[in-house]
Amino acid sequence: MNKLISCRSFIEYNESIGHLYIPDLFVRIMHENGGYFLKTNNRGFRSDTDFKIQKGDKIKRVMVFGDSFTAGDGVENSQRYSDLLQANIRDIEVLNFGLSHSGTDQQYLIFKEIAKEMKPDLIIISPLLENIRRNMKSELLNQTQDGQFFFRSKPYFEIQESELKLCNIPVPKTKLFNSETIPAEEHSKLRIVLSSIKKFFYKNLKIKANIFPEYDSENRIEWRVMKAILTKWVNELDCPVILMPIPWYLQFEHPDKYVTENYIQRFNSLKFNRECDMINLLEEFQKYDLDMRRSFTYKYDKHFSPAGHIAVAESLIPIVKSSLKK
Repeated sequence: MNKLISCRSFIEYNESIGHLYIPDLFVRIMHENGGYFLKTNNRGFRSDTDFKIQKGDKIKRVMVFGDSFTAGDGVENSQRYSDLLQANIRDIEVLNFGLSHSGTDQQYLIFKEIAKEMKPDLIIISPLLENIRRNMKSELLNQTQDGQFFFRSKPYFEIQESELKLCNIPVPKTKLFNSETIPAEEHSKLRIVLSSIKKFFYKNLKIKANIFPEYDSENRIEWRVMKAILTKWVNELDCPVILMPIPWYLQFEHPDKYVTENYIQRFNSLKFNRECDMINLLEEFQKYDLDMRRSFTYKYDKHFSPAGHIAVAESLIPIVKSSLKK
């Protein structure tokens, strides 16, 4: 039974994934939108209901995987695109396995270790473009609620002799506090200075800013690892798949000022042993004017706002309906 509590952290260590949400949690998270409730189920995922092995009669089961943009940082469970899909498509249940601050490698392991036994009818994989960097790391920078930074360990894959090898298992436990961490205010100042320098540089040279050069070439090791993880994942499935890369907010707000061709080309080049539909959110979002696109994220927190989740759901609904009929 979920209880509303106050806590310093809503995640816990997991030796296979690195971390998961604390099960059966009901906590209010401080946020610029006034705060929101985070509720988890018995398996440690954000959901108002427990995930069951068996699904109901005549019910199609859709599973969604991704990081904080999918898990729903900044919004209530019911406001996420996954929950909006379930509310707008008859006879489906949508299980959201999104995990904040995770890489595509961890998301694949969630499927393999936890979700696979639940027999999906459709899977949606939603890698944030930045995940290409997380996949290369054995630990990721995190921040506590009182503003201190620390490193949390994670599993990762290496390519050895053309095969993926899982490393850092079991995942080492992380010490929460580190005396060498950077104070939050200093870290923020540094990011602001670097951001200002980049903006000045690109504005005066009048060239597109390339936020994710890791997608520039199919030979870059970062892309090779991302490609290998997605290919292994999709080829292991026996159900339809939708791949939906999530661009950074600057890219869908100002596609004329930021490089986007590289990542689109990379994802379009993927070849799988089964049918996989691709959704180009960048193109979908251009149906809206600039003011509307800006409303898809918060002013400071650049995760999807409720409006952003609605836009994602509206892009997904037709293709989800089509995929479930196949």
